[in-house]
Amino acid sequence: PTTNKSYILFQRDDQYGCSSPVGYDITDPTSVILISFYCGSVIGSIMHEIGHTLGFIHTHQRVDRGSYVSIATSNILPNYAGNFFIWSIGTIQFPDITFLYDYGSIMHYDTYAFSNNHLPTIIALDSRYGKTMGQRQRAAFYDYKEINRLYCTRTGCPQMFSNNACHNNGYLDPRTCSYCICPEGFGGTNCDERDAHSNCGDIILNPTPYSSAQITI
Repeated sequence: PTTNKSYILFQRDDQYGCSSPVGYDITDPTSVILISFYCGSVIGSIMHEIGHTLGFIHTHQRVDRGSYVSIATSNILPNYAGNFFIWSIGTIQFPDITFLYDYGSIMHYDTYAFSNNHLPTIIALDSRYGKTMGQRQRAAFYDYKEINRLYCTRTGCPQMFSNNACHNNGYLDPRTCSYCICPEGFGGTNCDERDAHSNCGDIILNPTPYSSAQITI
């Protein structure tokens, strides 16, 4: 029980799996997220559904997805085809393309999502990101950035997303507006330095005796 006027209700439902409507319905103060036994054991799947409740669409349903992925419609289970359409409200396409397309978003499906024949349903046009899609370990940098865009722009930090304040797509912390929140691998006051706690930029020596090649990551 809660006295809050608006709240999220997590409800067990092993028949339909994990699901949530996109956004807040002003006619109903209760946002219901259905959680099944299977997906409820994966914290990233629950975060995915919370993302929907907060107003996030699937990344692969963005209007610009054609520049990043190809959808193999013939491989999709018919009952789930709607989860792969470009999102639209009436005749207006959902304009959720403020930030860069992120293959690693918690809102992106994996390559074989809802496949009817064990073949790919989503193909990354840049094959290097094929295994990045569908990760459910944690929300990605751009997921948090989008949350801040949707819910924190009315704070006392109007220059939160100013490129002059933070480099490399970083943004000002809305709580203080005094330091940058940086993408993984970047650090420093303005996100223009290598993160001291990141392995990015290290040199890995080839362990085999047949080569002395070095790889910089």
